[in-house]
Amino acid sequence: MKKSYLVIACSRCQQFLVAREGIKTRRCPYCGTRMTLSKTEVLSTTSDIEEARSILHSKRESISEQLMATERRKRSSTRF
Repeated sequence: MKKSYLVIACSRCQQFLVAREGIKTRRCPYCGTRMTLSKTEVLSTTSDIEEARSILHSKRESISEQLMATERRKRSSTRF
């Protein structure tokens, strides 16, 4: 039986992480929160761990770019 991997976001700190499908809980390595996977929103599912890692990386990059753009807008709007 082939394993499936889930890309999820921590319910507390919103960091993205990978979990194996079929497990009941997963502890966030960033904040320590234990999540029940049946109650967690799945952002993506794949049977390839490398693809799951790639999705994870692209989601983190996207969030980082959004935060940088927001900071640039804040700085430019406060200049006189």
